[in-house]
Amino acid sequence: MVVFVSAPVNGIHAITGSLMSSLFGCLRAASAGLLIAIVGGVFFTSAAATSRTDGPRLLQAWLAYPDLASVDWPYAYIREIDAAETARRIKRDLLGELDNLSWRLEEMGYVRPVETVAAWRRRIESLQAFRLPGDWGAAQLLAQPEHNVPLSRISAIGSCQPPNWVEVWDVQGIRRLDWPSARSLGDLVDDDVISATGDGQVAVVTPMGHVVHRGIQAWNYTDMDLMPGSRVIVALPFKGDAFPWIRDAIARLTARTPTGTECRESEFRQDSARHE
Repeated sequence: MVVFVSAPVNGIHAITGSLMSSLFGCLRAASAGLLIAIVGGVFFTSAAATSRTDGPRLLQAWLAYPDLASVDWPYAYIREIDAAETARRIKRDLLGELDNLSWRLEEMGYVRPVETVAAWRRRIESLQAFRLPGDWGAAQLLAQPEHNVPLSRISAIGSCQPPNWVEVWDVQGIRRLDWPSARSLGDLVDDDVISATGDGQVAVVTPMGHVVHRGIQAWNYTDMDLMPGSRVIVALPFKGDAFPWIRDAIARLTARTPTGTECRESEFRQDSARHE
């Protein structure tokens, strides 16, 4: 369930210096205090300039976010207005490819893969709310001010609680495995949870929406830690360019969905209109 809190963009201008001080206090507790203090001093100067010219920006929205101290930043996200259309295009193309694949597999007499494609399709069809992948946390914005985008591009910011699972998409369907028992890619390989197909790689989606490829065969094996909420996408065990393409399209799409539980959002009205 997602809890929404709406706020007009112009209302962000009302953020006070005490709220900024609260944010820096939280960041000091989570990071190297001296670095944050130094970067923070730079931000106060640049924020005043950008507010006069470009209007409120993303970091100012985080300053006004309810219960900021409880945010687990790898599970924080933003919804960008233009990014939603990109996700819908990926979803549309992926559903079309899965439909074509389903009838071909059915014609060839494959039962389990047809059921798997149907399960994948149901999950993909259910995805409606999309985010912009990346690290959009307050500390990252302080370290890289160029990522502090204007709120005119943002429809919402949100955060979730870390889940207790790692999700696997493979020929068996969609499975959620308990974390930390599945805390690395090596754990999944060693326990025969996943096996190599096609090019011997899997696509891993991190909670922040980064997509990385890792080899799981002897000749290309590369282990990696899996944070709670990570997704591991394995291609179906058939030859052909369509199968790694589908794997990677699923990864790109799920990277654009928030990860976690008990998600809550602050939505912003742009010129009195709400963007979904």
